[in-house]
Amino acid sequence: MQTVTLSELAFTIKDAISGNLAPSYWVTAEIGDMKVNAKGHCYLELLEKDHQQVKAKLRAAIWAYDFRNINQWFEKITGNSLRQGIKILANAQVSFHEVYGLNLTIKDIDPNFTIGERERKKQEVISRLTEEFLIDRNKGLVLPVVPQRIAVISSSTAAGYGDFLHQLENNKKHYAVSTKLFPVTLQGDEAERAILRAIENISNEKDDFDAIVVIRGGGAQLDLDVFNEYNVCAAIANAPLPVLTGIGHERDETIADMVAHTRLKTPTAVADFILEGFEAFTESIQWMASRLLRQVDEEMRGQKHLLGQLSKDLNYLARQQMAQGLSYINSVKRDIAQSAKWKIERERNRLREVSATTIHTVNEQLKAAKNQLAIAEKSVEASDPKKVLARGYSITTLEGKLLKNSKLKNGDSIVTHYSHGVLTSQIKSLNDHE
Repeated sequence: MQTVTLSELAFTIKDAISGNLAPSYWVTAEIGDMKVNAKGHCYLELLEKDHQQVKAKLRAAIWAYDFRNINQWFEKITGNSLRQGIKILANAQVSFHEVYGLNLTIKDIDPNFTIGERERKKQEVISRLTEEFLIDRNKGLVLPVVPQRIAVISSSTAAGYGDFLHQLENNKKHYAVSTKLFPVTLQGDEAERAILRAIENISNEKDDFDAIVVIRGGGAQLDLDVFNEYNVCAAIANAPLPVLTGIGHERDETIADMVAHTRLKTPTAVADFILEGFEAFTESIQWMASRLLRQVDEEMRGQKHLLGQLSKDLNYLARQQMAQGLSYINSVKRDIAQSAKWKIERERNRLREVSATTIHTVNEQLKAAKNQLAIAEKSVEASDPKKVLARGYSITTLEGKLLKNSKLKNGDSIVTHYSHGVLTSQIKSLNDHE
């Protein structure tokens, strides 16, 4: 049996390819993976798929000089740079290297070629979700500041799920976060049905949770397709709780990321985001407490200053009122003294007038009284019984009563007073003047 070395076979393949293929081919393919190294060389993985089944896969490269021009031109024409998931029409040279194997060297890309089936389908799903007003529906839900009860959609064996739990359970502040896993498969034909079933189960238990977390973690880019399916994205948009995604690919935003309430780059970033809510809430409470204490302290100082000022003002007003009161009292005293002085002087004048009038009246009355007294004295003197008796008159009484009105009868004893003495007589006969 004839044998050949591996290098001989490799060179034979190389000669066969270079001798039988055209210098270049225009090839349609989807970019399954794409990396640009530090030197500017672009390395791609080109795919052809039948639905989700990969039919062909080849490595390709665009060297730095060509890549810079091709990418700039492609972006200028299409508005998008070359990236994973788009379908391209590329002019490729086929080469075979005895060490590195079969490789395509891309010399040009037609920017007018429509985007790949994968990207076209994605755009169609985005357009449908937009028309149905689902793009921002989940964002309208209120995410609690401190989401403590988390429903997790992930594969139980996914490294990203383990990273998520580790980050939550080992946080430095010892915040308590409760999680419940709704396990799903994220690859193959069952992935879509599994995710829809998990969202439905969570919806039935929505009162037990604050938020939903969808975690994928690392893996091939092709595994992202399930997160661009309409049914999955519509279910996320219509979920009764805010959905956080940590699908784990920074370069490729899925439609699930677009319709979710909050998109994070990785599962660990989702855990950090939840813990940041706790931290922010704690800081806000501490800040509010500190602010409240400052406000109370400032208010106390302000009230103390106000009280001191009011005390000074009150003391000043009291002194002012007392001074005004004393001034008023002194003014009233002066007015009273002056008024009293005026009244006393007026009364003195009136008293002097009354006194003068009274003295004059009294003098006149005294004069009149003296005259009347002199007349009375003369009358009394003229009526003195002694003088009357001296003129020859006598006074006769009966039982001590004048005889003027007394009725006499014979035998009565009468007394007669005359100038030289008293006579006692007894009536023997009576003769009336008539």
